[in-house]
Amino acid sequence: MFDEQIFKPWAVGDDWGVEIIKGFYEGVTIQITDLKMSEEDGGIVLDFHTINKPDHINEDFSNDTQFEVVMSDIINDILKSAIDNMSEDESRKDDPTESSL
Repeated sequence: MFDEQIFKPWAVGDDWGVEIIKGFYEGVTIQITDLKMSEEDGGIVLDFHTINKPDHINEDFSNDTQFEVVMSDIINDILKSAIDNMSEDESRKDDPTESSL
């Protein structure tokens, strides 16, 4: 499950993103436009559009190491949750006692 103490995910149609609800970046809302594996180092590449940014945060906040760490934690949480959900779905599909209503 998501760490809803730090961020709140949102989705509208095909658009999705997160709102940071705690910490220095509280109030920052981003739309994630691309999330993929880097071919160079196997890391995750995140492209996003800033929807909301409180006045106390610099315009170039997305280049801050601290912001990169926060977003890395958020993306890891989202990916872990997705993997857990997939695993639960697979185990339900393989369980003969589960019936679909």
